Amino acid sequence: MKNVGKHITRLVLKLLGTVLFIGYIPYGSGTFGSLFGAGVWVFLSEKSLFPILIVAIIPLSIAVSEYCEKEIFKQMDPRRVVIDELSGMLVTYSPLRFRGDLRGIIILVFGFILFRFFDILKPQPIKLSQKLPGGVGIVVDDLIAGVFSSVILFVLDYFILVKIL
Repeated sequence: MKNVGKHITRLVLKLLGTVLFIGYIPYGSGTFGSLFGAGVWVFLSEKSLFPILIVAIIPLSIAVSEYCEKEIFKQMDPRRVVIDELSGMLVTYSPLRFRGDLRGIIILVFGFILFRFFDILKPQPIKLSQKLPGGVGIVVDDLIAGVFSSVILFVLDYFILVKIL
């Protein structure tokens, strides 16, 4: 009976770390994990619990990523772990709410492009943050990419989109 609980815990953590097994997509799993994060924003950004979700996902991502790295995949920063992309995307969109209008679509697309740009190219300090150990190193680079993207997205929305749309 004890082993059943251990196997269920392992499966749940694998499910979370790979974001419903999206991490198993053979090509571009990080991109698909990011798309999932954009979808979460679209469907949940208007909910009052959305800010709490963003705050909760960060420590959860770190803990789950660390467990997956050490106990499931047994390799540093396994590509199948995409909960970090989900967290980064939620940070990207954090100051904004999705509206189903042209402005909302522009924010959705530009947020995704900006996050993937920073996540893939990894300018400093994003690249440097990957050297942090365990789950922190897996997640923090995506959080920083999300902050960079969020600032640019907010400026785009507040100073440009508000005025022309």
